[in-house]
Amino acid sequence: MESSKSFTIKVRYCNIELLTNADFKRLLKLLPEKLQEEVEFYQFEKDRKLRLVARLLLLKSLAEQGKESLLNDYTKNAVNKPVIPNWNDFSISHSGDLVVFCESITDVGIDLEQIAPLDFEDLASFFHTDEKEYIKSGDIRNRFYEIWVKKEAVLKAIGTGIISGLDAFSCLGNPIVVNDKKWYFYPLVMDERYMACVCSNQLFEEIILEEVRPEQLIGSLLNKRD
Repeated sequence: MESSKSFTIKVRYCNIELLTNADFKRLLKLLPEKLQEEVEFYQFEKDRKLRLVARLLLLKSLAEQGKESLLNDYTKNAVNKPVIPNWNDFSISHSGDLVVFCESITDVGIDLEQIAPLDFEDLASFFHTDEKEYIKSGDIRNRFYEIWVKKEAVLKAIGTGIISGLDAFSCLGNPIVVNDKKWYFYPLVMDERYMACVCSNQLFEEIILEEVRPEQLIGSLLNKRD
């Protein structure tokens, strides 16, 4: 029996190409010291910007609820999934120049992938037999990414991340059943160069999808702090 309660998934995304180096330095200071160190650990500027924006999108959601201090409790569980105890479930993904963040009161996972050329035969072992047939019977590249983002999203929602045995279940249905639970998929359209999907263990009535530009992060976070 499905729950009759109404749920909403909030999804935000940001393009790091629009983030200047000067604003990066100012915004980095908004994070707790341990998260600043985590961001600065990465060698390449692009990787640092991706991690910073991911955490700022999280901070924005916390701040809107008057709970920004909970960012100090940011940690990762035994399977390396980011969590904040006593707050909503959330999930983060990034690819190319985009970062995407979602939060929900129930288990949720999100994945984003930039569409690029690929050799499916090298990756076929990751897919269920039914998925292989589906991918090969149409536009291989687009169908590959359609299934791949669903697989990653459901595993993030479950809390295991990418593990061995990806071929043990098929993501062709909606919902699908994994670990005796139903999981629902919600494809997202943000940019034609990317494919993305949200997965949840609840049938949601609404998805709020919002683009957040770096200047909006500055306006809502930095100016509030100044």
